[in-house]
Amino acid sequence: MREEGATFQAIGDALHVSASRANVIYQRALEIQAEEAAGMGLAAIRILRNYRGDLHELASFAERDPHGACTLLIQEPNCLRRHAYQIIAWLTAGNREKP
Repeated sequence: MREEGATFQAIGDALHVSASRANVIYQRALEIQAEEAAGMGLAAIRILRNYRGDLHELASFAERDPHGACTLLIQEPNCLRRHAYQIIAWLTAGNREKP
């Protein structure tokens, strides 16, 4: 409905929720779309978007030494080992541009 121009109030009325709740639902739907498109969770996407290093260098390193790349990535703020391995899988699949 939002992509067709409906307001959050109209969406909320249709769903029997408030306009602010309709906005939250919409924002989460956008996050899910981003996760599905990137093939990794939102936390991993955020970490990659904030990564200040060169993704091409990180990808090369990940292909040579995935555990070393994991160690490097978990030094990033809020990066857990599972996020690091999601990022490494994404990079070794050939992705080099930030999602």
